[in-house]
Amino acid sequence: MVAGRGKDIVRRGILASAYARGRLLVPPPARPLLRSLVSSMQEARHRVRYVVGVRRLRRLAPDIYERLTRSGMDPVLQEHFLTHLGGQPAARLKSLSLRSEHLLCTDVLYVSSKLSVDAIKDAIALRRDGGLECTILYSADSGNRDLATKYDIKLLPYEDYWGMVNLLAQFRSPLTIARRGEPAETALVSLFGPGKIVYKPYDFVLRYPREIERPERYFAEEFVLQRADGLIHFHEDGVALYLKERYGYGQPAIQVRPGCMDEFCIRPGDPKLSELDGEIHLVYAAGLARSYSDLRKVGDSDHYDEFVQMLEQGLHLHVYIAYQRPSDRNGGLRHYFDLADRYDNFHIEETLPYSELVRELTRYDYAYDYFAMRSRTMRLDEDVLFRGLSNQFYTYLDAGLPVICSHECLGMAELVQRYQLGVILDAGEIGHLGSILHGLDRDTLVANTASARPHLLYESDKLVSFVRELCGQ
Repeated sequence: MVAGRGKDIVRRGILASAYARGRLLVPPPARPLLRSLVSSMQEARHRVRYVVGVRRLRRLAPDIYERLTRSGMDPVLQEHFLTHLGGQPAARLKSLSLRSEHLLCTDVLYVSSKLSVDAIKDAIALRRDGGLECTILYSADSGNRDLATKYDIKLLPYEDYWGMVNLLAQFRSPLTIARRGEPAETALVSLFGPGKIVYKPYDFVLRYPREIERPERYFAEEFVLQRADGLIHFHEDGVALYLKERYGYGQPAIQVRPGCMDEFCIRPGDPKLSELDGEIHLVYAAGLARSYSDLRKVGDSDHYDEFVQMLEQGLHLHVYIAYQRPSDRNGGLRHYFDLADRYDNFHIEETLPYSELVRELTRYDYAYDYFAMRSRTMRLDEDVLFRGLSNQFYTYLDAGLPVICSHECLGMAELVQRYQLGVILDAGEIGHLGSILHGLDRDTLVANTASARPHLLYESDKLVSFVRELCGQ
């Protein structure tokens, strides 16, 4: 009887697994049952991993276990870490101790899951203008390693949570800057990073509707804000008051926008493509929301519908996908690659190192930095978190490109309007972009980007002063 019941459980598990992987065609009436089985299997598997992870971490890495369980973080976030860290091979668990001797020293330890341009700018400024050595820990290169090497920035890669915690334990530093990538990673940095912790969010998870975000991402950012000794942000000054009123954040905060740097400003070399074929060529050089990402529900980095509208008007669109993965062609970005098969005027370009990318951008006419809000639960007019500015906005200015943005990009739209740097679109106007662009004086807009750059330079002195003050220098 027991053996028969066991076989039945195994049989159900095999069916549910095949259905979840899309390898089993199921008639509609049976789908709710199989979905329930899949959910039950996943929950049971997670509970087993959690229990095993707790036991292994407590036995093989007790100081890590103690730090996590006494941190005061939300139980959901704590369970997430105990499960993932406790699932490491025994050899890795035994190799790390927070009480080990610090082997590495640096003035500023900078942790950025993606080796982003603003992280490199920060490191350049801290060394050039502050005389501070900065070491960057990162997990995704994004084509910027050569740029960092050019300016003699020390780099150390890590593969996962455990690799990052292992590196953090080896450093002695008076200050750690945690640039927000995956919120959970940033939470670990705030817990295990040496010295004072400075949180640098290029964007806030807190601005997204809770119904589209995984709970641990919200709890992770709230945890970081509770532990941070300082905040560096891209947004307007009111963000510090906003965070204090809503989340109790009361530590020092400073606005340091990515800004333009003379080192990265490129003068056009090759002729523009439009001079060769007489057509308008737009460019987008940033990340894209993958098909399985909940951010598509909001519109953040999901430009599929807008891309189609532009392509239907005969506009050329060239896309340089940041953080592109080999699996994207047939995976999360397949819907964009399918567009390239359908439209001759849609071009997915090769991902380039930053120094080469900026020069390549000078060949185009306009930069697309549009944001279309899709969620009705987000109130732009009341949310100071929407007044941030993207890295690519300044990259486009360094390349001398006018920018196409929307009124929903509040901070960007204000600068575009103030310095006449491009065109600001209302909702629905993307469908008439072609006629709008034909009516613009592009040469004047290009000249405006050059005259605006001195007013939009990277404010390295603010960063250096803030870091020195926190370090007590």
